[in-house]
This record gives sequence, C-alpha cells and structure tokens, in this order.
Amino acid sequence: MATESSEPLKLFYSYDPRDEELREELEKHLTTLRRNRYISGWHQKQINAGMDTVKESLKYLNKAQIILLLVSPDYLASEYCYDIEVLCAMERHEVGEARVIPILLRPVDIEDTPFEKLNVLPTNGVPIKKWPDQDEAFYDVAQGIKKIVQELKISLGVPKRRTIETLAPTNTSRLVVGAEDFIVSIDAAPETSKKLLWQLCDWAIALERAGLVKLSTYHGKAGILTLLPRLKSYDAGLVSIYNNNGLVYMQFWRSVFEHRAPRSLDRIEQSFTQIKQGNTIREVSDELLNVLSEAYREAAGKTQEAFETPRLVEGAQDFITSIEREPEASKKLLWRLCNWAIALERARLVKLSTYHGKAGILTLLPRLIGDTGLASIYNNNGTAYLQLHRSVFERRAPKGLASIEKSINKTMGPRETIREVNDELLNVLTAAYREAAGGAIEI
Repeated sequence: MATESSEPLKLFYSYDPRDEELREELEKHLTTLRRNRYISGWHQKQINAGMDTVKESLKYLNKAQIILLLVSPDYLASEYCYDIEVLCAMERHEVGEARVIPILLRPVDIEDTPFEKLNVLPTNGVPIKKWPDQDEAFYDVAQGIKKIVQELKISLGVPKRRTIETLAPTNTSRLVVGAEDFIVSIDAAPETSKKLLWQLCDWAIALERAGLVKLSTYHGKAGILTLLPRLKSYDAGLVSIYNNNGLVYMQFWRSVFEHRAPRSLDRIEQSFTQIKQGNTIREVSDELLNVLSEAYREAAGKTQEAFETPRLVEGAQDFITSIEREPEASKKLLWRLCNWAIALERARLVKLSTYHGKAGILTLLPRLIGDTGLASIYNNNGTAYLQLHRSVFERRAPKGLASIEKSINKTMGPRETIREVNDELLNVLTAAYREAAGGAIEI
C-alpha cells in the first residue's frame, strides 16, 4: 500500500501585490493544511528588509512543489509576474517538477496565456470576487488544493521498490529519477514492441553513460510511461521516448534543437524527417540514432551557464558577455539596445539587471526605481528584440505611450514586440523613461 510523505509540501504564492488582501484570505482557508504539516507556504511578504525581492522569490519558486498563480488583471499586466514567474512555473510544471494551479481572483481573460489549458480554481471557473459569498469561493479553492496536496503526498511517499505492480496505471502523475521504471515496463509490453523499446532504452542509457544526459521516467495517466533523456545542464531533452501501453514512439522537441543543436536539426531534416514541436515517429533506424547521439553531443558542447536555473543578476555584464557569442547579424541590434539601456542607467533613470531564463534566453531589464520597466531587451539565442509593456506606460508614462504609438504607427499591445529599432524610437523611449521618472519631456 502507498504511504504518504511526512514532509510538508512547499507551496508558493505567485501574485501581484495589489491582490495581497485576497492572498491573505486564501492563506487563512489553508490554515488546517499548514497546521497539520501538509503544506509549508511562502510569499513575498516573508522577505526581510534589505533582501533582493526578485532573487528571493525565484529561489523559493524553484523549490516549490505546488505553485499557485493568483490570477487577476493586475497579475497578467505585471511584467515580472507574467514574464518571469509564470514562465518559470510552467517550465517546472511541464517537466513534472511542480504542480501549477491557476486561481481566478478577479475577472480577466486567460485565453492565450501559458496556463490556459490547466484546470482552474474555483472549480466552476467563476472568479472569487464574483461569488455572492466569497467564503464559499475560498472554501471551494481550499478543497481543490487539498485534493491535489493529498495526491502529491501519496505519490511522494510511494515505496521505492520497482515491480510491474507498482507501475499499474493511476490517476497521479509523477517523475522518477532514472530509467528503471521504464525498463520494468518493457517486460509487460507486447513482444512486437519489445525490440524497439529495448533499442531506444539502450540508446538512452548509452547517452547517460557518456555523461550527455540524465535520465528520468515520467509516469503519466492511463499507464503511459515516458523516458526523458534530458541534457544535464538544462531540464529538457531533444527527444522523449514513449511506452504508451505497448505502443512505442519517439517525440521530437524542435525548440530545443533550435537552441542547442541547430546543425543536427538541419541534418535530420535533410536525411530523415521534418521536425516540428512535439511531432512523433514510430520507425527508428540505427542511422537516425547515430545522428541523434551526435545531436546530443552538439547540445552538450554549448556553454552550461546559459541553461541553469532561472536567476536574476544585477547589472548588464552577463548580457554584454552573451552578445559576443552571437551571430554577426544579431550583434549590431543587441549592442544598440544594450548601449541605450546603459545610457539610461548612467542618467539615473533606471537600474539594470539581467534575467537568465531557461533555454538560454537572456533579458536585459531597464527597471524604473522601485518598479518594473517600460521595456525589456531580449537575446533569445541570437534573436534580438525589444518588448514594450503597455500597463507600465499607462501607469507611469501616458504621454510617452501616445508618442510610441505614433512612432510605430499602431496601437501598442500588452507586450508589444519590436524587432526593428531606429534612433527615433529609442529617443522617444528615452523621453518616456524621463516622464516615468518624473523628469521633463522634450520630444
């Protein structure tokens, strides 16, 4: 019989400070779970004076087993919440490291958000503020969280013995280190599938022995097991190997190929098959596996530092260093944007920091003192672009917003991405930062 883990689950509240009152009310309704050591919650108000709020938040977010996204218009409008905490949370959710639970606090459109397909709380999908009795809404949310906590407590306490019986399909998904569970599952597969399963499994084990990957097995619902050969410096792999109750296939992850093994991507597409994000193949040759092994070697040859746990670093130095590694075609725009941001800091309009995201994406953040920034500068593995944050313009630089829209000849979206930047636009942006900082505007 499965046993429950005795350790409390780490729970992280991701929310906008303007929803603090609602967060506190939710925390009250989770008191019983906390007192009985089922959960240990963390939120921004626990940060001591003088500590870096963003750095501390990311540290706890990356340790959490349950991440609550407290969704509201302010939350989605927040550059930090949406572009950093949501991104990090969903990356951990997708590899099975954490369970993300969106909680609707106030009415807002969540279509086209990274978490739109996740089950939300309250269970009826009605935001808490729209309930006639908000205590009933919070009770519904607390019950939903309690159910997930109980599932996770049991899955974390499952004995380590690996047998066919322990692999029986359950309603609880979990990630297990190593390939042992996947190997055990092969014994239960039809004879017609075993040869390919062993071929793929042996290939993945060889990658691990060569120090190119770390293996883990994901137990999905309905008895589906996935062997994940993930790069050691990055929590994702080029491919995933599936045993879907005896049905065998390999799944490709184009985005990882593009970031980590572009040369091998071209070779595979020329000689074998087109690779799309998540497409699968059911026939695998030794020649393809040899090319995939080379792809993993190419991916492992890239610098590891760009693929570590997401973190925020003060200053622009890390961003500057990243420019030197990029294609010549991208360097001009990256340097132009970087020098512009440094000039803002020298004028004491902003404080610069660099965010290291997963998949090697670096973001230079020219943040207003005590606030987020009007813009973010991205180096997405050599692809450079500027992103403008409408909500910050509306709060801090409404005149600048009008000037920007005139310059780009369109209405600025919530997160307007610009890939072609001229001097006129940068001058208008500089004036907008002066406006936001309280200085005079001369455009």
